[in-house]
Amino acid sequence: MHDSDFPDVSSAKKLEDILKWLDSLNCAEKQQTTASLRQQDTCQWLFDTTQYKTWRDSESSFLWLRGKAGAGKSILASFVIDSLQASQRKGEILVFFYCVFRNKRSTNASEALRSILSQMLRQLHGGAVDPKLIDDLVKAKENGVAALNNAKVLARFISTIARLFPHKPLIVVDALDECKDVKALLDGLVSLKEDARLFVTSRPLQIIKDSLYYDSSISMDDMAEVLSADIKVYITQEFDSQPRLNLLSVELKTEIYSVLCREAYGMFRWLDELMEGISINLEKRTMDRDLGAIHGYALLDACGSLVTYAEETGIITLSHSAAKEYLTGEISRIVLPQYHINWEEAHLQLAQSCMCYISICLERVQESSGSGSTSADGSKRSDRHPMSQPLRAYALEHAFDHLRHVGPHIKSVLHDIKILAEDIHEHSMMRNDVPERSGNSWIPTHFCLLCRVFTNTPLSQVSVAQSRLFSSPQRCLQT
Repeated sequence: MHDSDFPDVSSAKKLEDILKWLDSLNCAEKQQTTASLRQQDTCQWLFDTTQYKTWRDSESSFLWLRGKAGAGKSILASFVIDSLQASQRKGEILVFFYCVFRNKRSTNASEALRSILSQMLRQLHGGAVDPKLIDDLVKAKENGVAALNNAKVLARFISTIARLFPHKPLIVVDALDECKDVKALLDGLVSLKEDARLFVTSRPLQIIKDSLYYDSSISMDDMAEVLSADIKVYITQEFDSQPRLNLLSVELKTEIYSVLCREAYGMFRWLDELMEGISINLEKRTMDRDLGAIHGYALLDACGSLVTYAEETGIITLSHSAAKEYLTGEISRIVLPQYHINWEEAHLQLAQSCMCYISICLERVQESSGSGSTSADGSKRSDRHPMSQPLRAYALEHAFDHLRHVGPHIKSVLHDIKILAEDIHEHSMMRNDVPERSGNSWIPTHFCLLCRVFTNTPLSQVSVAQSRLFSSPQRCLQT
């Protein structure tokens, strides 16, 4: 959009101000990244379906691609976007949006609709701009943030703008099921059916089924044969493109190929994660599941696309909601219990690990400083230790946070708390500190008090203390 597109320069300025106010998410990078994951000669089957042909070649308003988590819906959505961009007709516009569970903004219905609205506004030209539309948008802007977070208001603006184009705009929205207020997003998109053509993807959640019951849809569960062919192409090309896999024996590669083709069940993400995350002992030319990472980056490499690593923050997150749901869900508990994660047991292990780590830190401090000993030059050794500072900080901050979620397992961790309380006391005696009052010790006051609360609580009252402590920690500590 340029000022030269508008006969009235003030209208262009108003529109530019409106776009800044909308502050919409740009999904261009997500589209580029997702499209790059597609292997050549895959996904073509979608364009051969009657449903897609009807949607693309007519003014049919809605097409829903549904499939289980990890089946490759996002890859297909990116392929649709690329295809539509390459075949746009004169006067036809395309807008798209990705809901991504790792990006909090993208899982908000209003954010999705604001992005669609902004993309449409940017593709308007001066002759098509309705002065009343500009005035209405300006009024909405002047009324503050309410309109920004109102899905119904945003959908009405989108409908109004859509009618300004010679053809119904093409709208692609991926992963509706990852939107936290999916009902609001669904209502907004469904209200656009008279003025736009929409292609959406999601898992077959009941709330989505109910809203799209009468609309055309493609079930990936019904496409087993073509998906199987795509999976075989994917596996073959992965073998050809991965140097590590090329070093395997023909027999082992044949076995891996056979297992993947048999077990994938149309799960492209499962394949992607397994192909990258599997541990392979190249020396023995065998698959070694006990092979461990010796460096942080080696661990990241082993996890592959299971996780996403942000270098600027150092934060690692699961790359897809499907991975989290699989690891904590019923399927893994029944089929692969060795990989299943039980929330309470996970928090218990983390709490115990944090407390054990703090005890190790205290022990290292004592080893490095001695009980009040001095160095060769007569100066007192500093209260230092060689342990990881970030991990120590995490352990101190979150050990008792994890205890909030261990449920009845709380009694099994009392021994760990007692040991830690004794270690803290011994450390404070060595330094002649009173842990509850000292500002010099690196053990926070509240942490020492929490240890005392649980150590001095009778076994029969532990659950009560746990409930009181975590519902109102300040009040409990004060008493």
